[in-house]
Amino acid sequence: MAEYVRAFTTAESAQEADTLARSILEARLAAEVHIAGPIRLLRWWEDLVEETQEWELTMTTTRERLPALEKHVSKNLHPDGRPKLVSISLTYRDYELP
Repeated sequence: MAEYVRAFTTAESAQEADTLARSILEARLAAEVHIAGPIRLLRWWEDLVEETQEWELTMTTTRERLPALEKHVSKNLHPDGRPKLVSISLTYRDYELP
């Protein structure tokens, strides 16, 4: 039985999130991608508190496909080579990837 994970990343715009989600699905790296946003973000950036917006992508995939998903996100969203991707394990019994 496959082990499922939920992976999270963010995009800077709705268009960027949509483009990334579609490319992930077309590559069959996730069964589904949820896009939520805009999300208000407050963070420390270069010694100042910065306020901006971003869109969160939540992806359901298998543990086996996670490394390929990480590479895809890194290549298509974070060209600096630092994929901002967090994942958690799921207990999912009735779900099959296409």
